[in-house]
Amino acid sequence: MIDVLRDSPVFQGLAEATLEQIAAICERQRLCAGALIFAQNAPADTCYIVEHGEVSTQFMRPAGKPVTVRTIGRGGVFGWQCLLGCKRYVATAMCDTDVTILAIKEADIRKVLNQDERMAFRFMASLARLVGFRLKAMKARLVAEIGKST
Repeated sequence: MIDVLRDSPVFQGLAEATLEQIAAICERQRLCAGALIFAQNAPADTCYIVEHGEVSTQFMRPAGKPVTVRTIGRGGVFGWQCLLGCKRYVATAMCDTDVTILAIKEADIRKVLNQDERMAFRFMASLARLVGFRLKAMKARLVAEIGKST
């Protein structure tokens, strides 16, 4: 479990003791391909890390098929919105394959990070980079989708 945290871009740079504390609050979940992890607009209180398999995040359109935003593999983090104060998930998360994921309750990780301000800063800086990368990728996807419709 701790190896996945070490390999995850969001957790890289955290002290080994902090990683061990975070690993201790993770709940390992095994789900089958096609399983729903959470739905768009559902209450958000847990973030997830993929240990094995692939998960896709999707935006639900008012009409028609959902749009896959991203496919997430080993070490990828999703459901991170709850760590930034969002009360609802902004997308749906589905298992593309059989998966093993690590679930971390927002309240639990906050307790760990509140013990060391420097670690909390490093974690939030990594999370901010992830959000920036995802926004950039979303912008490119949106531009491509608009180009298809014209």
